[in-house]
Amino acid sequence: GTGMQTIGITLGTSNCVGTPTSAKADRMDKFIVANKVQLADDIARGEGETIQGLAQIMNCGQSAELGSRLQSKFSMIFESHDMVANQITDRIITVVGQDSELSAACGVTVSSL
Repeated sequence: GTGMQTIGITLGTSNCVGTPTSAKADRMDKFIVANKVQLADDIARGEGETIQGLAQIMNCGQSAELGSRLQSKFSMIFESHDMVANQITDRIITVVGQDSELSAACGVTVSSL
């Protein structure tokens, strides 16, 4: 819980700061609101149209790698059915930020806490 919130604030994804990362997170939030169920299904499978769409929003050229990494962290990303979009966004950005190759490809960095 607390670690995720701290990382979200560090990345500017909790809509606290007007940064390029927060703008990206805002676009991700809107995408997740519209596609939450399908995104959960696609992340569970590690592939699909919503992962490709998410990769575009995140400016990741590697949707297959993104899908694989998100699939491996599915239970952490979708901890419960009642999670809201910005919680899911923060967790996706955290997962991507923890993978050096993927974070470089997507332009996501996690500041040291």
